[in-house]
Amino acid sequence: MAEQIVIENGEFEDWRGSNADPGHGGVTAASIACVVEVLENMVVLSNGTNFVSYFLNSMLYSAAESANMVTNFMGASFLLTIFGGFVSDSFLTRFNTFIIFCTLELSGLILLTIQAQNSRLLPAINSKPSKTQEAILYTGLYAIAAGVGGVKATLPAHGADQLNHNNQRLISSFFNWFFFSLCFGGLIASTVMIWIEENLGWNLSFKISLVTLSVALCIFAMGFPIYRYKHPGGSPLTRIYNVFASSIGNRKTSLPEAEGTQIYGEKGNHDKLMFLNKALIGDSITATDVEETKTFLGLLPIFASTIMMNCCLAQLTTFSVQQGNIMDRSLNNFKIPTQSLRRSLYSSLLDSGCVGYVDARKNALILLLGGSGQHAEYVHRVLLVLDVDGVLHQLGAGIGMQLGERRFRERMAGRKGSEPYTLGSVLHPPLHP
Repeated sequence: MAEQIVIENGEFEDWRGSNADPGHGGVTAASIACVVEVLENMVVLSNGTNFVSYFLNSMLYSAAESANMVTNFMGASFLLTIFGGFVSDSFLTRFNTFIIFCTLELSGLILLTIQAQNSRLLPAINSKPSKTQEAILYTGLYAIAAGVGGVKATLPAHGADQLNHNNQRLISSFFNWFFFSLCFGGLIASTVMIWIEENLGWNLSFKISLVTLSVALCIFAMGFPIYRYKHPGGSPLTRIYNVFASSIGNRKTSLPEAEGTQIYGEKGNHDKLMFLNKALIGDSITATDVEETKTFLGLLPIFASTIMMNCCLAQLTTFSVQQGNIMDRSLNNFKIPTQSLRRSLYSSLLDSGCVGYVDARKNALILLLGGSGQHAEYVHRVLLVLDVDGVLHQLGAGIGMQLGERRFRERMAGRKGSEPYTLGSVLHPPLHP
């Protein structure tokens, strides 16, 4: 354990470039990442999830074009996290990468704010946007997308770097509370910010987003004296490629010849994916590289199982908004914003409330689910969430089908059909002559 702590301390430096001492990092430094995530995610979701309304009503694109633009923007934002992670792992510290990409996101917001404020940069009534107006829009959009990609890739990792990696419980708690921060920011975006966009205009919304992201950047930057910084050690993707290349190159070597290599006796999982152990024949690949590759391959089934589930989310930011626009959303004198009808509002509320309880009661929950260790905790947590989410998606799809059929019948009968329905009225609709 003492050797591991020495190795960890050698990986980090302070802002002067010297080896980080125990006074750098810690819970306070990691907490800054959570605060910044609340503000940054509020900005991203308040705009990204309601951009279809902006494209429809302000930029005068068609419904199909607006939906396509939103899905392209969100897809680019999350795919570019791969590029952001590569930059922070290979060339820059995570602190510097965050500053650069957050500034890029801020510049994109500035462009959209200027466009929303200047009527000459918006299309005339019943007219398509000009080439110049489209150029400003797309430049701002994809500057934001690139910035989001870098921020999402570096902020949680930077926060985790501030903590002792030998204390896995502390690391787990950090990611629980980081997820709480993400959900809390989404909750503010789905309520306050969406209401401002719908009732006070996108001009004010962009200005608030601009100020909020600027505050987040300043808060993050002010913590630089207490942070500890990890040296860029090269991209994990490069190391994974080298492990596979070495394994293939040594494929004709029998495994017993590798028993004298560094992996045997050092870790207890050398019996998994044993063909990768052949990469250790020679001095170019380390045991850590092989274990990192095995961990990556172990994550792929979890990653694959969530792909189709997340495909449904595109409907929530596009088609659901268009549906909500033709509904009667009045509740006495208050009109519910369209995007506040989305599932993400309620999931953010539930997730925010549950994270603290789960973090405090995790040991009891592990025993309840039959787990006996840290790995069992993670596996049971993922399985439980996927099972519950799958059941809720099935229930939602069934209710949506019943609601769609009822609306279709009422429309064919000439009724308005825009009044809000309760769960009971959908499952047990009244009989009409």
